Amino acid sequence: LKESAGENASIRNVVFMGMGEPLANYGEVLLSLRSLTHQCVFDIAARHITVSTVGDSPEVIRTLADDAPRVRLAVSLHSAKQETRHQLMPATLGAHKSLEDLGHAMDYHRSKSGFVAMIEYLVIHGVND
Repeated sequence: LKESAGENASIRNVVFMGMGEPLANYGEVLLSLRSLTHQCVFDIAARHITVSTVGDSPEVIRTLADDAPRVRLAVSLHSAKQETRHQLMPATLGAHKSLEDLGHAMDYHRSKSGFVAMIEYLVIHGVND
């Protein structure tokens, strides 16, 4: 990447999102995170990497906090009602956990990383406003 962008180019931030649910492919995401942060590969500071999730697996959020504690977290919330979340994001249909469980996982991540999760929320008139 650096060769094609020029000698002085550098990658400053990386966001895992928009490619399906990143945490559904946790092993590969973790391997990628380790490569991105390794000093002999890309040497990107973990605090400049964000993993975005719909939050369908609070357990995996906790695992991410344990395995990559300095990586930031973003949660696509889009509604405070789980039924509306299912309607807006079909990937959450398998989520049998409550939003309270998701909140606890986000708190756990904050306690490990020192960063508050970013909440992603798209307001749709008449649906979640």
